[in-house]
Order: sequence, then C-alpha cells, then structure tokens
Amino acid sequence: MEPFRLYQNEGAGKHAYPYFITIQRLVANTLRHVLVVPVVDRTLLPGTPLSAKICPPVEIAGRAYVAMTPVMAGVPTKEAGGEIADFAHYRQPLRDAVDFLLNGY
Repeated sequence: MEPFRLYQNEGAGKHAYPYFITIQRLVANTLRHVLVVPVVDRTLLPGTPLSAKICPPVEIAGRAYVAMTPVMAGVPTKEAGGEIADFAHYRQPLRDAVDFLLNGY
C-alpha cells in the first residue's frame, strides 16, 4: 500500500467511514497495519462546522467528502478493499492537517 491512496473500507467502521486514505509509507508497515485517515460523506454532517485546516475536503466521484484527521487510526491492511484512486493531489492539505493536529500550527 502506498501513501495518499484512497481505498474502500472493508472493516467494521465501513458504514460510518466508507473510504480511507493511506498516509503511511510502505516501509513502516511492519505489523500488517497502516495509518489511515477515514473519509466521511459531507452530507452526513449537516450544519457541523469543520475547519478545512484540520478536516480537508476531498472529492470522490463528484461528491463532497471530508478527510477526518482527528480520527485517523492504524487499521489492519486486510480491511482495505481495492484501491480506488491516487490521492497524491491531496498530499499537502492532508500533511498540513496532520501537522496542525499534532503541533497546532
């Protein structure tokens, strides 16, 4: 699994987070887990104020989603369905959101 790729979530949380974005380099995958940012459909969060600085918006098949960096987690690689898309174009906003989450700036 490469970083900044979108996968179908096949784990227990797939109903709340149907997709996730990998953010970990393959070289760090020593325990058959990967660090991911879950993605939620923006329409499921009506009226919820979300800062794009910490929850960057992403688009999947023309629909608005939000990358939920505050709930990123390590998941077993077996929970990843097929790779859906290369999300390298979201690399900087995702890295900035994780940096802000960890460092506050």
